[in-house]
Amino acid sequence: MQLSLRLTSILWLVALVPPVEAGSSLQVLSMTPAPHAVAVSTASPIRLTFDAPLEASTVHDGNVQVFGTWSGVTDLRFTLLPGGQVLLLTPRDPFFPGEQVTLSVSFGLQGSQGESLSPGGFTAQFWTTPVATGLGFTQAKVLSTREPGEGFIRSYGIYTGDLDDDGAPDFLIPNEVANDVRVLLDDGCSNPGPMTKNPVTDFSSPSENVAQDFNGDQRMDFATAGWSADVVEVLLGDGLGGFGAPLSATTGDQPRGLGVLDVDGDGDHDLVTANRSSSDMSLLINDGSGSFSLSGTFDGGGTGETSVVPSDVDNDGTWDLLVAHFASSDLSVLSGDGTGTFVLSDLDGVGQQPWMVAAGDLDGDGFVDAATTDSGSASASVLLNDGLGALDPGSTLPIGNFSVAIDLGDLDGDGDLDLVTSSFSSQKWVGFANDGAGNFTSAFELDAKMSGSCATLVDYDRDGTLDIVGMDELADEMTFWRKTTPVSLGVQPDTCRGTLRIDNKAHAAGFGSHPPQSIGLGDGFHVGVTAAPSRTFAILGGSPSPLGIFTASGILNLQAGWGILMVRTTDDLGEYSKQFNVPADLPIGLDVGLQVLVDDPSGFVLTNPHVLRLTP
Repeated sequence: MQLSLRLTSILWLVALVPPVEAGSSLQVLSMTPAPHAVAVSTASPIRLTFDAPLEASTVHDGNVQVFGTWSGVTDLRFTLLPGGQVLLLTPRDPFFPGEQVTLSVSFGLQGSQGESLSPGGFTAQFWTTPVATGLGFTQAKVLSTREPGEGFIRSYGIYTGDLDDDGAPDFLIPNEVANDVRVLLDDGCSNPGPMTKNPVTDFSSPSENVAQDFNGDQRMDFATAGWSADVVEVLLGDGLGGFGAPLSATTGDQPRGLGVLDVDGDGDHDLVTANRSSSDMSLLINDGSGSFSLSGTFDGGGTGETSVVPSDVDNDGTWDLLVAHFASSDLSVLSGDGTGTFVLSDLDGVGQQPWMVAAGDLDGDGFVDAATTDSGSASASVLLNDGLGALDPGSTLPIGNFSVAIDLGDLDGDGDLDLVTSSFSSQKWVGFANDGAGNFTSAFELDAKMSGSCATLVDYDRDGTLDIVGMDELADEMTFWRKTTPVSLGVQPDTCRGTLRIDNKAHAAGFGSHPPQSIGLGDGFHVGVTAAPSRTFAILGGSPSPLGIFTASGILNLQAGWGILMVRTTDDLGEYSKQFNVPADLPIGLDVGLQVLVDDPSGFVLTNPHVLRLTP
């Protein structure tokens, strides 16, 4: 990094903070979990502390929003603690394991004396933790994105999110040749389909994509950049997996990168594109209904802007931009002031022709770092934040030829972000394990049939571990790589006839394979059950029995104990979810075994077991 740019960055950050008159603005003093935290519970509440009491009438989901990358819009319970300075946001349903969660607070949230968050509201992101496992994967299935008899459609890009609010991840796939976006809804048991098609502008070549609630109806919407037609197209979701006709907005030439952010803090989510051919950035402003218009273009700091990731790089609570430049082979940091203005604050060289950038705290210091996949040099570049909002070059990782995608996620559940690259020409996906300090070592390679185009890291089988779904854009195939977990003898095998989840985690391999899940006395936890629709089930409790008792319904992993705790029925999607609280007077260290007996159409069946250990 150039010294002059570092000094410019420091001086700019100092100049950014103007003198504030007492009582004129509202400030966030602290947040729990901390911004950029990685190992956050899937059931964690969010605690915000302000420098002044809040006006209770402004505390609502129009001003405070939480969005899980895969789980979507979070239904929150708002609690303003005595004194009015501490706001507790409690998710009514748990987040997905291993997903990034984004908090957005608009300037509409006010203090009791009329103070406003300024400028640009407040934003922060963190990552939830999956179940701890190794880094072994096994191919579970391969799924074509073509219809029967259909030719080449070039499926490039894949988004995984809960489109129909059933707790299971669904799939959205842009297709560059077919010029459509295809939806595959999961049945809750890792079976995507059938497929529906949503046409977009002819010859637009949709690829890069993001999701958010763009029109404020608490449903997940979708946006994709059509790089051949210089447009972004927004598809508004109906909450059932269907989408309306696309709403188009003009961008610069060849938008290869797309990011979502509330750029002006007004409570709705805007879009920014990185335009390779015109070598600039386009800012698209949302009118609140999900309709976007081009606000203007600005310089990205290099040449051939190709990828953009919004993130809070300097930890000031407002959005910044990380931009990868294909032609000049560098990565820029554009610092945002919360009003839609971005200024170049850092520029660093990376490998040749970076195609994509990913962002997250890689070394555990509380600041966001970056990694690029460098298509022209068969490498990935890791850059670490210096704590002042600038990036220092870190390591260079050897990966396959013409690698075009990079993704971050805690693949082994050890509390740090690992890395997966997609290598088009080498026909593989390459994974690297993080040691927690931002040092990466090669961990695995997964083969594609014709091209390793992109991937998504998501718990698609809902067992609490992060899996990998890879896209092959030449074969038009999705390959599902499931985490290989230990199998314990005498434990009920994983089956979709009945599954038990605690905080969205199903310990499918049972006792001896995963440690007990710690639950504090007085704390809450979510129980989820998947079975056939409208089926009666009983939640059983007792002391855990790792040896297991063989019955006609499967293996019972509970010793003689407490028996049936409750009887309920799944909904018409085959799901049940409810939050429970642990009584505060139970003994510390007690292991509570849970299992569910389901009245399945083919006969009674026992689910996977789960163990809770009570802690202070």
